[in-house]
Amino acid sequence: TAPSSISSYTSGKTDGITAEVTGIIYKIQEKDNYIQIYLKKTSAILSEKSSAPFKVRGVMASVYETASVSGQPHESGVTGTSDASVAPDRGLNIGDRVILKGKLKEFETPTNPGGFNAKTYYESIGVEFGFSAKSVEVIEAGTSEITALSENLKMRMTESLKKVADERDAGLCISVLLGDKQDLLEDIDELYRNSGISHLIAISGMHISLIG
Repeated sequence: TAPSSISSYTSGKTDGITAEVTGIIYKIQEKDNYIQIYLKKTSAILSEKSSAPFKVRGVMASVYETASVSGQPHESGVTGTSDASVAPDRGLNIGDRVILKGKLKEFETPTNPGGFNAKTYYESIGVEFGFSAKSVEVIEAGTSEITALSENLKMRMTESLKKVADERDAGLCISVLLGDKQDLLEDIDELYRNSGISHLIAISGMHISLIG
């Protein structure tokens, strides 16, 4: 797939470019002091270019504790307090349509041969840009509790595995059971690729996703 024309503005901007991004949350991951939200059906408006929104394949946004979250309430009456929420403390649910304001940036490419290529990895899972959000506004609350509950289960399984196993084993278990390679150490991933069995991780994750 050819890169979007927005790349001509983001290329070389190591600190990112000020933008407003609109999309639908399809995945949420909790980190130590922030959350990552993945957006589909995404578009972006750049502050330095007055024009129609650019279409973007996908965005992974980091939402830190300092970012403001506002918007429409969920069925429970308060944004994000639904039992189906996977990020209740930030008021965000799977399926929410949101507007993010902050910095849009391209993923890094390795400076040394053989290094981890973040750009290639995220493009392989349908994510074109990273985003550092200063604010998040929910403009349409998600309605699919089944999807949210499924993601909530995956998140809890991930957290449990990280508590009972070391980083190396937890990353491998998460990859095999849930199909999420984000926590898989690079040397393990490379070992599977060189052995020609990396497809086993993808197949296992696919089965779990189908069940979810």
